[in-house]
Amino acid sequence: MMFVSFQAYVQSFKLACRPVIGLDGCHLRSKYMGSLLTVITLDGNNGLFPIAFAIVESENSLSCHWFITNLKDVFSEELENIIVIND
Repeated sequence: MMFVSFQAYVQSFKLACRPVIGLDGCHLRSKYMGSLLTVITLDGNNGLFPIAFAIVESENSLSCHWFITNLKDVFSEELENIIVIND
């Protein structure tokens, strides 16, 4: 499993984006397989703004829990004030 979140994206989200994030996942169809989990939001121009992503073995409750735990570490206490939309 691999989690990626750039500090510049997180700081930009905190300063300029709406406090709503969307969690979604898609299956990877290649020789490596797995799933791609993403967290996005809308910026001031209603464009998609990526915050974090992870590559996991499959989209199941264990990998989603791991992903959200890492997301909590990135946002610390500010995640309590953010609306989360999950697909």
